[in-house]
Amino acid sequence: MAEYVADISEFQQIVDFQAYKNAGFKSIIMRAGLGTARKDKYFDRNWSEAKRVGLNRVAYWFNYPSYNAPQDEAAMFNSVVQISNNGTEGLMADCENDPSARPWPSDGRSWMMSFLTAAGPADYNPFWYASPSFVRAHNLAPLYPTWPFFVANYGVSSPDQPVPANLWQFTSSASVAGISGRCDLSVVLRGVFSDLLHGKTTSTSFFDTQGGSMVAYRPGTPEVHEVVIGTGLHFYHRFGWDQGISTQDWQDFGMPDGGFAPQSAAISWKSDGNFFVCAALGNDGRIWTSVRHADGSALSDWQVGLGVASLAQGKQGPPGLAYDDTVVKADLAALHTTIEKIKADL
Repeated sequence: MAEYVADISEFQQIVDFQAYKNAGFKSIIMRAGLGTARKDKYFDRNWSEAKRVGLNRVAYWFNYPSYNAPQDEAAMFNSVVQISNNGTEGLMADCENDPSARPWPSDGRSWMMSFLTAAGPADYNPFWYASPSFVRAHNLAPLYPTWPFFVANYGVSSPDQPVPANLWQFTSSASVAGISGRCDLSVVLRGVFSDLLHGKTTSTSFFDTQGGSMVAYRPGTPEVHEVVIGTGLHFYHRFGWDQGISTQDWQDFGMPDGGFAPQSAAISWKSDGNFFVCAALGNDGRIWTSVRHADGSALSDWQVGLGVASLAQGKQGPPGLAYDDTVVKADLAALHTTIEKIKADL
């Protein structure tokens, strides 16, 4: 069953969260404040009431990068909202223009990276909200996958995703129990909403026709493994990336004969932090996996994992191969199934 989440601000005023919960909702998103100007008028009351009735809660901050330093906005956000990172609370950046203010700079990536890094506890990665056109206009795609993405895309049957989105806000005029007037409403696209409320992710995946990066945090430590599929369709690995400091040079993990289709890949840590598993779609249509020690050395080199991926004609891929992008993306579930089976057997 699809999971829906409403989004409120002071415009909805006082919310009856018990009625909202009774209607089947498990989570709520609410605005906490704006820029360095002020907090939302009804935030304190609504935040505490949502907790009282047992809802998962996410607070978001409306950003003004053309006016303020990212650290200043994050400091105000942190002063208004202190989350415990206990799996029931989260934070989000609101990336959109205020029609009555100066627009965002053309390249907002560095500003938003600084804001998201400074917002909340050190062991929690906030997520960010934007429309597809805004992501492209302001160079925000590189925020993914370190910070999860929440897409706003109205009037379509399925969302345009410049990068894979966890949530899709599909309307701004929903009628929802317990909320006065109309409000924004979103549906969870990947996993469950509470997945976004459990600190830095220990597993991740990406789709990118040119390759891309994956960041997965080692359980119990601040270190990060970052894996990149480069122009040669190889996996590369570097350890200790969290604060921009590398403790070793890039290591080439190699590849199976024929290489990888870079549209679909995943990495996940075993819960004890001793091993991590890479999985990728090969150009032969099969899922390949490799298990690595924490230092990147191979426990098992590339081998065919469980299941066979679906490659369909329709879109040109790597040299000599055509595939349908939507079909390849659907194979992500098979990648994660393979990873979880291997982790259970380690």
